Amino acid sequence: MAAVTTTQGVPLTIESGNEYHFTVNYPDYPVGTWTAAFVIVLSTGTPSSTAATTSGSDFLVTLTSAVTAALAPGDYTFAVYVTSSSQRTTAETGKISILPNLAVARTATFAEAQVALLKTVMASFAATDKQTVNFNGQSFTRYAIADYQKQLVYFQAAVIREQQTQAALRGEVCAGRVALDFIAAD
Repeated sequence: MAAVTTTQGVPLTIESGNEYHFTVNYPDYPVGTWTAAFVIVLSTGTPSSTAATTSGSDFLVTLTSAVTAALAPGDYTFAVYVTSSSQRTTAETGKISILPNLAVARTATFAEAQVALLKTVMASFAATDKQTVNFNGQSFTRYAIADYQKQLVYFQAAVIREQQTQAALRGEVCAGRVALDFIAAD
């Protein structure tokens, strides 16, 4: 079994499904008299809390692979709360980006789902001369094709931004190129 790597400070980016060990040190809150808990939450989600142990004069936080696997990708807020007797205070707060686990099938983002929907709408109109098409309980009209095209461009740009953000968080260089995808017009 490989040795566990422990880093100093709360990581800025973690990948869902990986295990992380990091230490934090707060001279105003020594480990002898204070305990610490690491709490992470997505803006509207349920907080995940992990009690810290001690490692010398540091607090040691271990985020197991099971804990991180339960975190949906996104930008989270974290806090390290320290407690002594009945007193609790916030020692540190910040932001962490949770990257998706590349080894696990993921759900399409809202923007990706909109791109797929709008491409289906456009392809449906290209294949027929009907004024209205219906699928997935929705009705689409031919007169709004220009609006659908604008929405498609908007959501394709959103998907590109999402992909570039994920790539940048993984340390990849983004070239800034946009892939063209043409749909037949009437």
